[in-house]
Amino acid sequence: MDVIDVTVSAIRLEGQQLREDPEDDSLIELAQDIAAKGLLQPLGVLGIGKGKFQLVWGSRRLAAVKRLKWETVPAHVYADKAIPIKALALVENLQRRNLTLSEEVEAVKHLGEDEGKSIEEIAAFISKSRSWVLDRVMIPSLQDDMRDALIEGAVSLKHIEAISRIEDQPTRSLALAHIITSRASSHQAKLIVAQFYSNPHVAQAIAHGEKIHSGEISVPVATKACESCFTVVPITDIIFVGVCKDGCRSKSNPDRPTEDDSPGPGSGSS
Repeated sequence: MDVIDVTVSAIRLEGQQLREDPEDDSLIELAQDIAAKGLLQPLGVLGIGKGKFQLVWGSRRLAAVKRLKWETVPAHVYADKAIPIKALALVENLQRRNLTLSEEVEAVKHLGEDEGKSIEEIAAFISKSRSWVLDRVMIPSLQDDMRDALIEGAVSLKHIEAISRIEDQPTRSLALAHIITSRASSHQAKLIVAQFYSNPHVAQAIAHGEKIHSGEISVPVATKACESCFTVVPITDIIFVGVCKDGCRSKSNPDRPTEDDSPGPGSGSS
């Protein structure tokens, strides 16, 4: 398969959805990137005779170079129709950013297992970073509850990265459940994991089927200050907007300090 400079006007778009919306920010960014760095990944075209070509893949890149008013564009030229159509269709879908995480995982899996591409080749083929590809390669190997939570959107890849530091599988599951129920941010997840990771008793307790909250063994709890009363409480007691879930100190919560009890700016002993 050769790579040659093909005349842009000689490329036909039958069956392709070429979007050239002048307000498409991602297309504008792509054009700017190509103008600065050049076209790192050539288009794919099928020679159809008389100097004409059928676009196979790379519609957004073609739209970008048209925006830049290029007369020619580098392209892989296929001599026949023996083209990996599924792989090329996956590339187009990935570049349009309209796939779910599960579909992205399947796309990367197909390119690696069925097309025999390496991590670096996949990254170049779909114009993604190596780390982006590695993340999708890693997902199928996650334990079931972590993978399901990630695919369902209950946690992010950053959460999973933090939880994966825990070596013991039952403890990972416990940390995952704690992070989900407490709606922890990725930063808070790191704090939670650090507490689990530094407590050698937790994994031992789970392994022996003990109840985590019984006796001397308890689940490590990350804390956060309420944004209203400034009390430091477990993050499970903080609702999404950042204030005490059960209300700041009032008649029903005499143990919680009110804002009047909290030191204000410039306060202190004179």
